[in-house]
Amino acid sequence: MSELVEFDDLAQLRVLLRAAMVLKFDIPEASAGPLAGSPVFASAVHRLRDALVAALESTGSPAAARTEAGWYRLAEHPHQWELLARRARDHPRWAELDGRARRDWVETLAAPLVVDEESLAAVIARADGER
Repeated sequence: MSELVEFDDLAQLRVLLRAAMVLKFDIPEASAGPLAGSPVFASAVHRLRDALVAALESTGSPAAARTEAGWYRLAEHPHQWELLARRARDHPRWAELDGRARRDWVETLAAPLVVDEESLAAVIARADGER
């Protein structure tokens, strides 16, 4: 099932994405509740991010689209890697997860940020106790 939602302007998408960032990175895990590690929430905010970038591209603002997409790269937020590592490590079966499952979990925790290979490796190394 797919639902179509219309926004009045791009500012509404930006505000929702910023709210997701605050929820994910500025509110302690206990207060953020289950949304911080929710695959459903992660998927929704990834779709919002993609919609914002696509809207900027379609309105003839490719530079703004690149800027927005770049801002949502985990590599641009290395100050969050330790937090993500701690949350990743809190997964009840972190030590047992294979590479794909670890990637999926880190991507869920990082949403709406896009996880690249270098950032993923840094987060996993920290989660495993390496520096």
